[in-house]
Amino acid sequence: MYIHEHQEWPSFSWDKELVSEKLNQVNKAVGYLMGRLSVIGFNDKNGVLHCK
Repeated sequence: MYIHEHQEWPSFSWDKELVSEKLNQVNKAVGYLMGRLSVIGFNDKNGVLHCK
């Protein structure tokens, strides 16, 4: 389901604490991934994002 398909769009609410917790988990995972990629030679964030 896309956000604009939500029944109460655009005036719905969310649990700020839950969203914050999930966002922190994602940021931690990104940091871990970037650290692991730097070990194998991807030191530049843009290089990681643009590699094919």
